[in-house]
Amino acid sequence: MKTNPAEILQLVRPDGPALPAHPSRVGLTETERRAVTALVAEDGCGDVLAHVVSRATALAGPDGPAVRRRSISKAVAGLETQLAQLNLLLAEAVVRRDADAVALIDRAATGITKRLCLLLQEHRFDETRGVRSVVVGMANHVTIEGRP
Repeated sequence: MKTNPAEILQLVRPDGPALPAHPSRVGLTETERRAVTALVAEDGCGDVLAHVVSRATALAGPDGPAVRRRSISKAVAGLETQLAQLNLLLAEAVVRRDADAVALIDRAATGITKRLCLLLQEHRFDETRGVRSVVVGMANHVTIEGRP
């Protein structure tokens, strides 16, 4: 019986040697590299790729759940800040009676709000240690009677 954690946490490929359960470094394919750097100026590509590989490696590592929670928390904080800034811009546009700006800012704020709600749901799920509560039920007939 294996008792060494390093041996227990190995994934075994049937056609080759055992692979570690948590890779030490995650690589990117050429297609993934192009997708990541498509909107980045050439001089910043190296930094962006290094960041992506670093984040992927951290998420795939043994501390993945904690890294994921921190990532969600950072994203929530960033979206809250963006939403606050857009609300200020929206108020200014309303005061100016700039209908085009109001419509544009409202559309952006709506998108950020949707993303924020999704991230908050995931954050709540992590905080409750993965316990989702769902009520599923069906009633064909309900009778409510008073008691004397």
